[in-house]
Amino acid sequence: MLSPHDRTSLVEALRPPAGHILDAAVGTSFTLDLEAVLTAPLAFAMHDARETGEDGQEPVGLLEAVRRHTQRITVFCQAGQIAIPSRARTVFAWLEESVVEVVPPRTGRLFHPKVWVVRYRSRTTDQRLLRVLCATRNLTFDTSWDTLLTLDSAPYTTPPPRSRAATTPLADFTRRLPSLATRALSPDRLAVIEQLADELAHVDLHPPEPFTDLRLHVFGLAEAPSPFPNRSLRALVISPFLGTHAVAALTEQHHVAALVSRPEALDRIDPGVLAEIERIAVLNSAAEVEADGRSAPEGPPTEDRDPSVALSGLHAKLYLFDTDDGTRLFTGSANATSAAFDGNVEVLAELRGPASVGVASLLADSGRDTGFDDLLVDYTPLDHPADPPEEEKLQLVVDHLRHAIAGVRFTARVGDDDDDTYRLRLTTEDPLPTIHADDVSITAWPASLAEELSARALTPGVPVDVAFPTSLEGLTAFFAIRITVSRGRLSSTSAFLVTADLVEAPADRHSRLLAAMLRDPDRLLRYLLMLLSDPDGLGGEFAHRGRDPGRGWVGGAWDDVPVLEHLVRAVDRHPDRLDHFQALLRDLDEHRDSILPDGFATIWDAVWTARQGEGTA
Repeated sequence: MLSPHDRTSLVEALRPPAGHILDAAVGTSFTLDLEAVLTAPLAFAMHDARETGEDGQEPVGLLEAVRRHTQRITVFCQAGQIAIPSRARTVFAWLEESVVEVVPPRTGRLFHPKVWVVRYRSRTTDQRLLRVLCATRNLTFDTSWDTLLTLDSAPYTTPPPRSRAATTPLADFTRRLPSLATRALSPDRLAVIEQLADELAHVDLHPPEPFTDLRLHVFGLAEAPSPFPNRSLRALVISPFLGTHAVAALTEQHHVAALVSRPEALDRIDPGVLAEIERIAVLNSAAEVEADGRSAPEGPPTEDRDPSVALSGLHAKLYLFDTDDGTRLFTGSANATSAAFDGNVEVLAELRGPASVGVASLLADSGRDTGFDDLLVDYTPLDHPADPPEEEKLQLVVDHLRHAIAGVRFTARVGDDDDDTYRLRLTTEDPLPTIHADDVSITAWPASLAEELSARALTPGVPVDVAFPTSLEGLTAFFAIRITVSRGRLSSTSAFLVTADLVEAPADRHSRLLAAMLRDPDRLLRYLLMLLSDPDGLGGEFAHRGRDPGRGWVGGAWDDVPVLEHLVRAVDRHPDRLDHFQALLRDLDEHRDSILPDGFATIWDAVWTARQGEGTA
């Protein structure tokens, strides 16, 4: 169990089973990276779109994956924990409704779950199936050691009428998510989430072998008892973040055979509590470098740290108990801290199985193969717990302010300046939060614009009302905020994104953005050939044809490619592939004529008429 060689990624876990496509998905994360969010539609499209043209434009595979899937994907994250992207991307405009910030019910606590509920549907029948991913990883490009549990239902057409006790808590959690949001979701999106929750409550999810029973636990939305057994024969705890009270509670009820964490977290725990534990270990630094390609950063761990700072090393959370009747394993988002089980919104999956997958199996010598135990080195406790430095205490103040600011509802109203420019006005009805400090600086700017040219000062304790001149491409619901707090000689800074309600934007905004991105005839040709290449329209025969890694698309002029031949062949062999290009033209609306080559509209109208005739024959 937990073999270092048995690795998978979130992208791999999200990919549809053979013969299926995405129907709907809801994901949750504590921290979030917009670039990482783009990997979700790529996963559902089974396509890798890392390449970009030398002009820096979006790869056509990414653009099509995002267009096709973001209306079906909603990702909820902790308000104030969206990282500022390294560069502005036009394709982020299609993520604005998919990314939803939330505030947990209890003040001062965090929204911390990392779970996905995904529904796939068959290409050829009306069958569907659900997949639940219970992870310890946030939706970022963090490269630390994590765990990922995949749970699938059997295919179904109509969910069974009786609710399932194992899945009901997660179904209720999914249904409640929109009520925690800082802004309203569209009726269509709400309906999809409600339907997902209803179906989840009625299906069985199958635990991986050799486990035989599954239970899902949700914390932070209502009073919930500890899911752990009252006693056990032996226990193992893996948690990158620790609290003395939580660790002490575990040692009082269980014989903790091993505690695996980070050195910085262990340094903070009372040595008397650690003395009750049989073995204390950390990841071997060599294992960290091998897994991450870089050493772990110095400094104490905190899950409130600036989202732009990636974690490394250990990030998995796992609790394993040997009991009289077998093994109970818990994995998910909850760390061994008091906050995790007393106010934070968390999700843990519980698996029950035979003694053969207990503590001894995880720590056993694996012989020639590298096992989990081979990644560990023993830790020697300090004589007394280390005190947090003053810099960290100030950072926690900044984190609190960041979350409070992100919890305010922002509105971005679009106004016309002239034909080519717009005025984007950012406002709030409520005043910005305040804190006691020697100096507080807050600035904001649209994430689509450069900070050094666009940042505007905001005043604590006063409602926001600032405006930004911008182009159509600069209109966005994502706004960057930077706060700097000073106390005496110390200063701490944090930067993050907030999502605003974008109102009075041009009704044809997405059509105009799409037309601008495909105005290059060669780029449009590559798009068409890609859509004709396979059932997903995102890979296969033409996906990389004529592609020079150094120079982008070459030899792709419309006159050099038998476009009509490919279209006629598609009508005969794969008519459904034409539907994707018709959807693209529909999204382009009246702007299609500005990018289509002369004469192509006539050819396409004839092809589409043939396709419609085929579809009704």
